[in-house]
Amino acid sequence: MGVSTGNRIHIYDAVTLDEKLDILLGAWTNRMDFHPGLPLITLAVKDGSIQFRDIASGEIICQFIAHERGVNSLSITPDGEMLISSGTEILSRLWDISSLSNGNCEIQELGTFIGESFSSPEAAFSPDGRSIALVDMSNIRLRKTSDRKLIALLESELPIFDIAFSPDGRWLAAAQNQDTVTVWDLTHSDNPVATVLHPPDSDLETYTWRVAFNPESKLLAAGASDGSIAIWDLDDLRITQTHHLSRAVSALAFSPDGEFLAAGGLDASVWLFPLNP
Repeated sequence: MGVSTGNRIHIYDAVTLDEKLDILLGAWTNRMDFHPGLPLITLAVKDGSIQFRDIASGEIICQFIAHERGVNSLSITPDGEMLISSGTEILSRLWDISSLSNGNCEIQELGTFIGESFSSPEAAFSPDGRSIALVDMSNIRLRKTSDRKLIALLESELPIFDIAFSPDGRWLAAAQNQDTVTVWDLTHSDNPVATVLHPPDSDLETYTWRVAFNPESKLLAAGASDGSIAIWDLDDLRITQTHHLSRAVSALAFSPDGEFLAAGGLDASVWLFPLNP
């Protein structure tokens, strides 16, 4: 399990929760992820770089500048061949990172996407890697990975801060302001159907910061700026659990076995919540 606390990265044993590594970066990390096929962690750094570090040693294996004004997010295809990044200069970029499999750092840019807002907060690959979701303020453009052609424009009236595909590829969720989560059913990707969700005691002054699906694509968790967390059952859109952190929720992730939800707060704490059977 990896945890980002500003300019430090902590790696923990997922079973024992013993700390295995503490990395001092010297720069703020906006997002992190594990490479799907290599023992590497991938970091989106505020200094504009993307770093690939060895999980065991923390040493930099590969580093390149992706966005001069800072990297907001990153996502890697399941085969580990490509990476999409978004930055604070309205751009999202597609990268060929296949050289990492051969122990090289020969990163090639494959394409650039220009948004209409002041920043590009999030970009993500679908679970099969065949499409890319690109956030542009309150809208999401769904594009084919192969030729970057537009599949659908998902429109919303509220700014989007985070997105997540369900592991089965059916759903795309967006965390928004006014305590709102919008979920699109991508069964027919050229004509997605949207459903708007609100947690109990919804507060229009609250921002939903993070969303995450469980491995079975049956549950959707959302964390907000007031520290609240809500978990929906997607079969009937019923809320199954609620939790509350002392500070805003900055990260959400289900364990691979689906038994726990991990939540990170702005106080650098990480909480593990068991899920009901």
